[in-house]
Amino acid sequence: MRRKFDQGGSMIRRAIIAIAATALTAAVTTGISPATEPDLTDQQFAHLDPARQTKILEPLRAVANALGDQGRSTHSGIYGSLTIDAPKGHVVLYVTDISKANRLIADAKKSSPSIDTSVIRLAKANYSRKDLAAARDQVMADSDSQKLLHSVHSVSLNPDSSGLKVVTDKVNAATAVAKSEAMQYRTAAGARIPISFEAGEALESLEWRWNDEQPFIAGDYVGVNGHQCTTGAVAGIGTGDFILTAAHCFPDGWEVYGNAYPYHDLAHQWTGNRIGTVTNVSPQWDMEAIYTGTSGGIGATSDEADNVPGQWYRVEGVAYSYNGDWVCQDGITSYYSGHGVPCGIKVTNDDTSWRTSNPYWWDGLQHTSRGVCGHADNWAADHGDSGALVFAFSGGTRQARGSVSAGSDTKNVCWTEIKDYFREVGLSLSPYHA
Repeated sequence: MRRKFDQGGSMIRRAIIAIAATALTAAVTTGISPATEPDLTDQQFAHLDPARQTKILEPLRAVANALGDQGRSTHSGIYGSLTIDAPKGHVVLYVTDISKANRLIADAKKSSPSIDTSVIRLAKANYSRKDLAAARDQVMADSDSQKLLHSVHSVSLNPDSSGLKVVTDKVNAATAVAKSEAMQYRTAAGARIPISFEAGEALESLEWRWNDEQPFIAGDYVGVNGHQCTTGAVAGIGTGDFILTAAHCFPDGWEVYGNAYPYHDLAHQWTGNRIGTVTNVSPQWDMEAIYTGTSGGIGATSDEADNVPGQWYRVEGVAYSYNGDWVCQDGITSYYSGHGVPCGIKVTNDDTSWRTSNPYWWDGLQHTSRGVCGHADNWAADHGDSGALVFAFSGGTRQARGSVSAGSDTKNVCWTEIKDYFREVGLSLSPYHA
């Protein structure tokens, strides 16, 4: 049976409400308040040097992480979403019940005493993230079982928690818009979630520094049998060193290698130094781990290759990416095509599910993954960057965020989040460095 989309009402305008000046919202420690750059546009902010970006973003990220931890757990009933507004120095917290927001903020402050809660701005969310996520999952499930009248390329939670956005083909999008600018989706539990439709292409996995030796680091070439990708974060447990890449790159049990071709030409693949054996494959998070056969940081270390040959930086800590944040990625194709390590990627949606088009998974099938999407004005990623570390600057180190998974073009990229993958497979970020 095909599930129908029901006509819905108009979108409600939401006003951002500043939190009253109380002891709860006072800055608590000198030097942690964000150093704002007044009157900057997103484009201007994207072109600030990393040190200035980091100075502005780090205290905002600390607030977002504390709020997000509470919103995903104790306060999931009212939590909608978060948006970091770096140029203005604010973190916008969307909640379904403004009167209960202070308790969420107080708990965030209790868990992270050094955060500056005065940067928080409240906004009304029409729906909780929990309800939106349930509706999103239902849409994808009904699409998989062909119960829907519309094809579904991806489903995103709106950054302001007002509903869902479905990317479909041009014909279905035009039909949906002709019927109504917004519709409602009936979930199995009976909730009615507004949905808007947008025409777009199915996302493509971004398969593709060259022939590295142990210890391997993020940003290395990894490939075999015509499949070429990039290494990401390094994980470690007591029994060994693992380095991550995208799950769509290689099946479980494959041996993977660097590239021994003497020139940095991605059109050629010669079997190079052995990196390891693929294990812990997770299609949902589009990540897998490569076991290097060693432990204690001998096989791989938590470092990231940079623009300068032979230069690398420590990767320390793992965090989620929230709407409005800015990140970089270290894909092999971007690097060897002259784009270096692309930064200036702004998070546009921090909860999206997508179905990649054939034949970019090694099995030639379509799979559904879930993660975060972002946009860059100049360059974000391309084929071959799959698996690459998505990171944020954090002082003199890099903070791990995710693994490059898919994109619709070279300015738009989606990644899955390392925290989710680690929780599923029981790994953690390696403590070892080169």
